[in-house]
Amino acid sequence: NNNNNNNNTTTETQTSKNDQIIRFPHLPVSHAPLNKALIIQALRFSNMMVDNNTPACVYNSVDHLYNMLCIDDLDILIEVLRMLSLLVRKPVGWTQDSNTSCARIHSDDTLHTRLCTLSRGWGGKLERLGLLFCCEDLKLEQIPPTATTLHFEFYRKGSESGHQTVIDIPNMHTFVESDISILKALVQQYSVPDDLHFSLYTRIRLARNAPNFSFRQNWAVVRMLSLTILAQCQKVEEEGRLLEFFREDPDFIPELVEILKEENQQQSGSLNVP
Repeated sequence: NNNNNNNNTTTETQTSKNDQIIRFPHLPVSHAPLNKALIIQALRFSNMMVDNNTPACVYNSVDHLYNMLCIDDLDILIEVLRMLSLLVRKPVGWTQDSNTSCARIHSDDTLHTRLCTLSRGWGGKLERLGLLFCCEDLKLEQIPPTATTLHFEFYRKGSESGHQTVIDIPNMHTFVESDISILKALVQQYSVPDDLHFSLYTRIRLARNAPNFSFRQNWAVVRMLSLTILAQCQKVEEEGRLLEFFREDPDFIPELVEILKEENQQQSGSLNVP
């Protein structure tokens, strides 16, 4: 009976997770700690194979990489982005209309939107929340309050008055609920459109983990990789996302140069991007 109860509990948990994914397609999928090392090694092996032997055009798991951009583990997310950064390189004879992994990455607007979201951080240099913020080991009292505040604005589609909705919640780092639980509650409370779930989830993660130095270091890598892929994906007529990025964070490049010049190997090593 106990075994049956345990099996039922497991089945109910899995069903609940699947229901969440179906109803909220942009929510992350949690992975058990025992699977993490296997997933990372599989991604690294795929990366090595494509980089050294297998043509990127025959790689047929791009859809899985897209889904894994929503994962809640930064170590796995970084490996996914490294794989995408390899696949996005244009092979000889490449055309936009070709049916290859590279062509799909270059033409997928949803992917570009997610990369744009991942390339952003907590703020700019003026608020002391730029790229340097990711690489400084700060005490909690040194963290600007805006870093732990969830601020999210959006317009509901089909609204006749164009009503703007603003979500503003301070001290997100003190919340005990999971990121997904907070996201579900906000989606239901504010009727957040489906296409904004990923962006809102990312803002929740940043606000909750701002005091976490290890998270900030990893997020610096996520930003760099996302921006690198996005830059290679953009057509000449679609450079708006990059221009918007540098308008919002004009000090990104100067801060990056400053970090790379640092003698402290711990800081420069945190931006180990291929």
